Amino acid sequence: MARLASQMRAGFYPTPPEVIPGITSTIQPAAHKGSRVLDPCAGEGQFLHDTAVSLNLMPFGVELNPERAQTAAQLLNGLGQQRPDLVPGRNHHILESDYRLIHCPNDAFSLAIVNPPYDLDYESRRLEYQWLKQVRPWLQPNGILVYIIPQHVLGTKVVADYIASWFTDVQVVRFPDATYPRFKQIVLFGRRLPHRQILRPQTVARYQQIARMGEQLRPLTTVTTPIYTLPKPVISARQFTFRRQFINPDEAVAEAAALGVHTHPDWQAHLAPETGIDGPVRPVMPLKI
Repeated sequence: MARLASQMRAGFYPTPPEVIPGITSTIQPAAHKGSRVLDPCAGEGQFLHDTAVSLNLMPFGVELNPERAQTAAQLLNGLGQQRPDLVPGRNHHILESDYRLIHCPNDAFSLAIVNPPYDLDYESRRLEYQWLKQVRPWLQPNGILVYIIPQHVLGTKVVADYIASWFTDVQVVRFPDATYPRFKQIVLFGRRLPHRQILRPQTVARYQQIARMGEQLRPLTTVTTPIYTLPKPVISARQFTFRRQFINPDEAVAEAAALGVHTHPDWQAHLAPETGIDGPVRPVMPLKI
């Protein structure tokens, strides 16, 4: 019944607001301008918004549900009014899309916060693993992962193997007592390695042991001294893109209007070319015989 209820909600169980300060206090605010945070399952955007504010990051999120995506976009657009570096429509803070259909360069984000749906796919593979595997290339080397999953999922061999192969400086805490009983969620912090390392069985065994600890695992608390430092971005603003594979016509028109494309002289010349042009004119398409 629990899985059926999750599917009816499309796996949407937002991160409780009361745990967000404990998560963000573990990470030192970004010291470098243009550092970015990604939430590939943004929901209504509260977790992404609060993280961006607390850690001085540029927020980018993906949400498949249209209503939740609109709510998240409105929330982040409000943030853009306070931060001139966050331009709604230009940075595309929230994409209404499947996270697998995103065009984004690898190593683009200093921080990734991943709270995926808790379920199995048609191949009986954990969705939590699928999301982690997809997002990891977008997180730059030495970037910080915040991974929120049910505690037992960490004991799944494919998840434990992947964490052990790609992340170091890993720390795992459970949700506080008030929020832990419902889904028995944990928060895993880790620093992404530049390259996949040789799998160490003892590391995998440690994660599987944590998965069995239950309430004996240390709960998340707000700390006064951050543990993790965000790295300097390696992808510049000029190199960075964040868009869907499929263009939304309404958004394309809105972005053109926001950027003033229609006022550019070259565009006006296409719409209203000068009369009396000397020489041959090249048609847009080849003429039919």
